[in-house]
Amino acid sequence: MDDVVRLANEASLAQVSELEQKLSLLISQRDEIGSKADALIERMTELPVELVQELVGKKLEGLVEQKAQLSQEITNVEDEIAEARISALNAQDLQQALKNFGTVFGALKLHEQQELLELVVDGIELTSSEMKISLLGNTQKAYFEKVGSEYRVVSDLLWWRDSNPRPSG
Repeated sequence: MDDVVRLANEASLAQVSELEQKLSLLISQRDEIGSKADALIERMTELPVELVQELVGKKLEGLVEQKAQLSQEITNVEDEIAEARISALNAQDLQQALKNFGTVFGALKLHEQQELLELVVDGIELTSSEMKISLLGNTQKAYFEKVGSEYRVVSDLLWWRDSNPRPSG
């Protein structure tokens, strides 16, 4: 569980870092456009009004529009950063959420259960005496020994199991 949380949080922190770099670039671009607009306005005061309206008006409108777009992008990136920080996992929260996995899984239709398992399980090897389950992204396998008509956990690598493992048939 701790490894799952650590990996998820590392990915989240990497995303935050990328977003913060993007935010810094957007702020620089917005400030540069603001400086250009200010310089253009300063130069306009020295020119005849007719010439200013004809030559500079459209350029100034474009700069104002670019600045507004960059400001909106900055707001969006700031929201993404906040969301990424909030979504950082907590081991206890994850464990609590996974406690209901059996109930939720049981409530799914057969084809939905199959689709969910295809997202998680890489392979299952079944013999007359044991079962091995390998999960996607995990090089190790969970081993189960057959005891009567049920399987008993030998090595449990199934991260969604709760702290009270019970044999299943």
